[in-house]
Amino acid sequence: MLTNALICSDLESIPRKFNGVTFYLDTPVILQLFGLEGKTFESAVSELVELLRNLKGTIAVFEHTVQEVHGVIEGCERNIDNPHARGGLVITEMRRAGKTSSDIALTKARLTDLYKKFEISKRTTPTYIPSLQIDESILHHALQLVVASDSAGEVPFRLYRDYVIVVRGSIGNLKNLNFLVDTGAVPTVLDRRIARKLHLAGTPGKLSVFTQKVDTEQTSAPNVQLGQLHADALPVVVRDLSLAEQALGTRVDAMIGFDFLGQTAFTIDYLSRKMDHGRNQFFFF
Repeated sequence: MLTNALICSDLESIPRKFNGVTFYLDTPVILQLFGLEGKTFESAVSELVELLRNLKGTIAVFEHTVQEVHGVIEGCERNIDNPHARGGLVITEMRRAGKTSSDIALTKARLTDLYKKFEISKRTTPTYIPSLQIDESILHHALQLVVASDSAGEVPFRLYRDYVIVVRGSIGNLKNLNFLVDTGAVPTVLDRRIARKLHLAGTPGKLSVFTQKVDTEQTSAPNVQLGQLHADALPVVVRDLSLAEQALGTRVDAMIGFDFLGQTAFTIDYLSRKMDHGRNQFFFF
């Protein structure tokens, strides 16, 4: 997303948008949007929702999601003052922020207004179809693999502006480079300064950004390394990333996209500020 904004910052100029497309938000995303898991998640999800609205997409939730959100908040309200009660991110964040059961009750009473504020429509939950449901035994086995996996794939990161992830990596013989992680970027973007240091010869090309074609300089970055992830030769776009550096207040050597990160499933833990792309990892949202 950051890369698309860098290459094609004027979203209003895009002729085709998301007219007629409905995006359904699940319970964890709604909780984050409503600020119940802290400012970091709230800021990131709010930006996503604003982008979807600007692109004329419709945002909705199913009835069962509304009930789940209400149930999570109600459970938090009941147990916030119980020192023996353990919970997930919501109750942990509420305790950290010093919220009381009365504060949570007010939030629960405002839920209808919050859905209206973010222009989220409520839709009837589709009919339950058993053949399309997750096999519980397979899910249980997958979770066991995740719990059993070691921390060899963990990579610490720094967080800027509450949601921008920057990790250390290497390209060619250049070590300790700053990689800005952009899971929505394809392809990866390399700063011109780094391309010059590596003596990379670029060729003119065209890159599709939404429905537009923009002029770019393309090349191949050698021996890209991030934790255990490696690419012998990674196709990249060469751009001036100084604007990203100015916005974040730190050096940005490359924007690493899903073309590189997608070699394996991975998790991003904002609380411990670590990325984990171990062999047995699965996506969790």
